[in-house]
Amino acid sequence: MTAFEEAFLFYRVARYDLHGKALLKTNPKEYIVDTGFRTWMAGYRVTDIGRLFENAVYFQLLYEGWSVHVGKLHGREVDFVATKDGRVLYVQATDEMFASETREREIAPLKAIRDNHEKIVVVRQGSYDTDIDGIRIVSARDFFL
Repeated sequence: MTAFEEAFLFYRVARYDLHGKALLKTNPKEYIVDTGFRTWMAGYRVTDIGRLFENAVYFQLLYEGWSVHVGKLHGREVDFVATKDGRVLYVQATDEMFASETREREIAPLKAIRDNHEKIVVVRQGSYDTDIDGIRIVSARDFFL
């Protein structure tokens, strides 16, 4: 993996403890630059759409100049904790939230964060309320502008 990272094929993303406000040294996540390479290595699975979308959101945040970590709070994961110019943004990325269970799974980690930084869920498909308990719901079309 180190060789892939040094060749900028994969990006390692450290986890950030939102409770202790510190970077963790364990369980980083990896995001791949070329998802076609991933498909070639592991094969295509229709169930991977959500992971591929999360990968795209990560690189969009990097492209826009954000410093990005994966958030951890009491056993829950926040897909991204992005910082730029003193601004903090918590981001969940999901393919869809049609089922109430999916909606709750994506929103619960953001609800658990007890600060006033912006919280958003980026959704690839479907239409939803634009605000759920102060958490913005953003279409991928609007996020990738």
